[in-house]
Amino acid sequence: MATAAGYSGTPLPAKLGLKDGMIAAFIALPRELESLTGAVDFAEVDRLA
Repeated sequence: MATAAGYSGTPLPAKLGLKDGMIAAFIALPRELESLTGAVDFAEVDRLA
């Protein structure tokens, strides 16, 4: 099966540098990216509209 052009296979949380223990604030996070809030074991997560 062919892969999409330009897709590296690296997960988005890794591309963004998200790591366990970080404190994260997601501001106006699109619904499609909601899974990022649980992607790693954050110490604290804030979601702001």
